Amino acid sequence: MQLRVNDLYGGVVGTVLASVMLAAVPAEQTPMYAAAWIVVSVAIAAVTRSYGQHVSTHQAGSRSGFWVDLGRNMLTGIPLVIACVPTLIVLLLARMSRGGATTCSMPTGR
Repeated sequence: MQLRVNDLYGGVVGTVLASVMLAAVPAEQTPMYAAAWIVVSVAIAAVTRSYGQHVSTHQAGSRSGFWVDLGRNMLTGIPLVIACVPTLIVLLLARMSRGGATTCSMPTGR
């Protein structure tokens, strides 16, 4: 299997986006809240990026048509979505291992 430029780009952007979204979630929220925000943000980013790519490359006289080309371009967002999966797994494991605790708290650094 050979990685294409789009795969690497999506992987890097997805990893950075998931990390930034995790850092932006308020400290006293649950891991599931953080996971939900990451899923929504990455999905929106993937769809937006794929649609932008479609609009910029679609030819009016394309043999396959607008909708088929759009569907094909939506598949280019998959690496972006897959790259956030490790962050989601860590958040789900944090939720399962916390027992009765419902929120995350940041260490005080003392």
